[in-house]
Amino acid sequence: MKVYIKLFLAAAIPYSLALSLLFRSPILGTVLGVFFGVLIAGVFGTLQVHSMQGKKRADASYAVHQTREIEIDVPLDQALVLARAALQSIAGVIIKPTPTAPHKIEARTGLNWETYGERITLSIAPLDADTTTIRIESRPRLRTTLIDYGRNLHYVNAISQFLREHTAADHLSLKDDQALMMDETQHEISLSMQR
Repeated sequence: MKVYIKLFLAAAIPYSLALSLLFRSPILGTVLGVFFGVLIAGVFGTLQVHSMQGKKRADASYAVHQTREIEIDVPLDQALVLARAALQSIAGVIIKPTPTAPHKIEARTGLNWETYGERITLSIAPLDADTTTIRIESRPRLRTTLIDYGRNLHYVNAISQFLREHTAADHLSLKDDQALMMDETQHEISLSMQR
């Protein structure tokens, strides 16, 4: 509902003012401004809502600024490598160097037919020696953007999924290696007992 109200106000107020001046009639300008506000809010608000349906959201909002915080069971140095790889897995992302913030990775996407591009920031912080928190933030580069057709939510979900899949795969392979070593050890013990 918030997205509809924002779009209505962003369209109705300027249209009302402009049309009031154009037609030299505040009443006609206000009526037409409200009409265009309702029309624009209805069309673009519905597009925004439908573009986000079925996607995993952190909350019930349809905001263009999306954030998510996840914990992964890897040390900080591995988390930094994984975070950079997660950003590189998204087509068209350009990673910016951040020498002043070594635990922060910033990237941006280019202009496309849906948006003026997005700014993606990953903030990495250690919880303990083996666990790291990654805060994923994606927002439009143009701060006045009111709809993004689910782009920022898509980026947050894609990065989160990449990180979870790759840490899970690493842990699964580690567990498989440990299980294989245990099987070999048990096999050697049973052989020694048979002798």
